[in-house]
Amino acid sequence: GTRTEQGQQLNEFQRGAANIALRAGVPIRPVLITCTPSTLTKNEKWYHIPSRPVHLQLTVLEAIDIADVLPDQEITPMNVRRLNQYLHQFYVNELTT
Repeated sequence: GTRTEQGQQLNEFQRGAANIALRAGVPIRPVLITCTPSTLTKNEKWYHIPSRPVHLQLTVLEAIDIADVLPDQEITPMNVRRLNQYLHQFYVNELTT
């Protein structure tokens, strides 16, 4: 993937992680990372130093069983896209609640 631009909530997901998860056949462990104040976002200079210390918060959520998302776990481009879309919507929902 890539970093999110400052002020945006979430970029569209690339399909690589969903592809790997589907092929591995293991549960997915979602992690939310919050950074305050914003730093190292896309279009921001890497050498920009925030005016106050950076605070990172990691929230580890319950694992997602792929079988709960895709009844048919055959490794196909369509299933990879479906899993990717599900994961994107999952994160959008988590970030807005």
